[in-house]
Amino acid sequence: PPTERPQTTKTVLFRWGIWVNRILFGVYGRNGTGIASSKENNTTRPRPSKRRSIKMTVATLVSNITPPLKADDTVEHALGLMLELRVRHLPVVDPEMTVIGVLSEDGLLDAHSPDQTVESLLAAEPVKVTSGTHVFDVTKVIMDHELTTIPVVDEEGQYVGIVRRHDLFERFARMLATQESGAIVALAIDERDLSLSKIIYLIEQNDVKVLSLSTEAHDDVVGVTIKLNVRDATRIRHLLEHNGYQVVAAFGEDEDEEDLLGRVQEFMRYLEV
Repeated sequence: PPTERPQTTKTVLFRWGIWVNRILFGVYGRNGTGIASSKENNTTRPRPSKRRSIKMTVATLVSNITPPLKADDTVEHALGLMLELRVRHLPVVDPEMTVIGVLSEDGLLDAHSPDQTVESLLAAEPVKVTSGTHVFDVTKVIMDHELTTIPVVDEEGQYVGIVRRHDLFERFARMLATQESGAIVALAIDERDLSLSKIIYLIEQNDVKVLSLSTEAHDDVVGVTIKLNVRDATRIRHLLEHNGYQVVAAFGEDEDEEDLLGRVQEFMRYLEV
């Protein structure tokens, strides 16, 4: 489902303007009498534009180019395929293209013979996801099972393709606006005081846009990393500190190498605490 974006002041004003416009020209009509004129009644109103959706399911990341292993493939063939594809895990399918397992490189290396079939090495239930699974949930499964790839199946359980951990990493990099130019500010906030909407509102009230925001919990403290659409983080850092926030690091693209190195070391010391 599409993610809900935080409402900026500009967005609120824009929506408020649409609401006022509907009242003035919709309910009351263009002639202001409360009844639309016959010309307005006969005018075909344009259809509202469809809302653009942002697909957050794993279906957008599935690769069907990488072939799965077949049950009768040999260990030697499987290891060669993994080496060629630069992965350490591959799914195994039966003749009906049903996923029957996931083999690891370590499991193949522990085989008694290179001619042994991969089916004979299968033990646990296969780890898999459906094409409609959210990318966050897929990432959790991959991290929990320490996989480099994960098989994706359709609603009938048939093999569709795989998703590589590297592709998920690239997706999150785009979500966090890492390719966009801008400064980065890192905060440390007590969990009970955390209010992301308040932080965003404070920043964007000062003519700066938040390109991305991520959080990471450390016991009772939450680390908040914010990517901004400005190159210098000095003004926003002072603004946040003035409002009682603990800024543990700030990185601006206009800083010299020595200053940047000092800020990186400061941030690393914070992570080690």
